[in-house]
Order: sequence, then C-alpha cells, then structure tokens
Amino acid sequence: MRFSRFRTLGVAIVCSAALGLSACSEVEPRADYISDPKVPITIAARVDRPDHMVMATLFQRVLYETGYESTVRVVADPAEEPEAWFTDPTVDLFTVCTGSMLVDTAPQMVEPLLDEIYGGTSSGKHTTGHTTESPASAFETVGDPGDVAAAELTLETLAGTLPDAFETTDPSPTSGCNYDTGYQYQEELPQNLVAIFRKTKLDRYAQDAITVIIRLITEEDLEELVADTRDPSTLREVVNAWFDANIGHMEKSPNARV
Repeated sequence: MRFSRFRTLGVAIVCSAALGLSACSEVEPRADYISDPKVPITIAARVDRPDHMVMATLFQRVLYETGYESTVRVVADPAEEPEAWFTDPTVDLFTVCTGSMLVDTAPQMVEPLLDEIYGGTSSGKHTTGHTTESPASAFETVGDPGDVAAAELTLETLAGTLPDAFETTDPSPTSGCNYDTGYQYQEELPQNLVAIFRKTKLDRYAQDAITVIIRLITEEDLEELVADTRDPSTLREVVNAWFDANIGHMEKSPNARV
C-alpha cells in the first residue's frame, strides 16, 4: 500500500489553503453541545458501501485519538438508506456523498441547484436529467474554482435540508459513491464525501478532527484503502496503518474519556 505525505498533524490543518476548499477559511468559535461525553459515539455505515466502511473505521480511530469511545454499527440491509438515520437516536455520525444524499433528502432542490451550477461558472449546459458534458469537462480540472464552487454550493444546499440536530463537515476534495453508477444525477451533481454528525455528541475538538480526515484523504488513498480491505478482517489494521503514516497524532479533547 502507498501511504502519503504527512506524519504528525494537529487539528489546525483543517483550514490549510493547500487542501483546496475555502469553506473554513475563517475560524469561528463554536459552542460545545456535548450532552453526555461518557456515552459512546455510534458511527453508522452500510456494509455494501466499502468507501463508507473505510471512512467509518477512520472516524473511530479519530475519535479514539481525541478521547472518545465509539462503535461502528455495520448496516447489512441494503434498503436502509442514510436518511433513515436522522430519525434513529442511536446514530451519531456517518458519511455520505453530497449529491446522492441531496437527491434522497430533498429531490425538489436538485433541478434548481443544477441550473445554478451549469448556468454559472461551468461550460456545460444542464438539461433535465442529463448534461451535454461530463462534470470533468464541464469544470475542466479538479481544483478549478468552478469545481470548488459547485462542491460548496451542493454542500450548502444539502446542509439546509438537514434536521436541526445534525450538521455537516466541510466537503472533501475526494468524490465517493462510485458504486452508485445508475444513481439519478450521479454524473451531474458533485459527489464529495462529507460527514454528517449529531451536534450534541461531538465537541469542537472531535468535529475538527473529523474534518481533518475528510479534507486530507485523497481519492487515490480511498481507492487503495478500499482495495486493501476487501477482506473485512483486515479493515482495522489497514486503516490504522494509513492513519499512523498520514496523521500520527491528534489533540485530546478536554472532554476526553479514553
């Protein structure tokens, strides 16, 4: 397995300009809403979505590093979609892809969003149900300002549809949900990975640490981690090796319990 660039990182990396997205360019103080830090965090992931299983295992390691106990709830039922977890009081944290999640949670918002994306900075033209160009050609290159703007606009739209109890991290530069090849609007909407979390369960230390992972992991990293964990018994070992090679250390929360 190839491991990449960084060895020891604190949560300050979260707003590094080198990571390409501008959503956290200003750090604002946040209240800590922790209702009971002794209660373990439950991370949900569907077993048929290997990239989300990898991210759930990474989040478990991150929470351990910041001082929180957590468990990964592996969902075997393919009919159980992430939007169901909003009404499940036992689920606190999960990964989604911005575009696919928006289609599930607020399909009425999709067409206006596509009109705004493709009628603005991109060169592609949106028509109902399809585009004349793929996202890669419409936005030219990953990291192009139009691509970043589309990712942030999609996240902003998604965040506005969430229940009050939940919040999102900044979007990852990495796209996911490649298994959903037949998904409506799969090729039109940005599919950046993002974590959704219950605000009463994660303090700012844990939130920042989760955001570090979301913004740091590359598409190549994620693809390699998925490939190297086809045997589920290796998942934790492989993910921990990636974490040790790329992160190494994170700041403990004052609410730490582990």
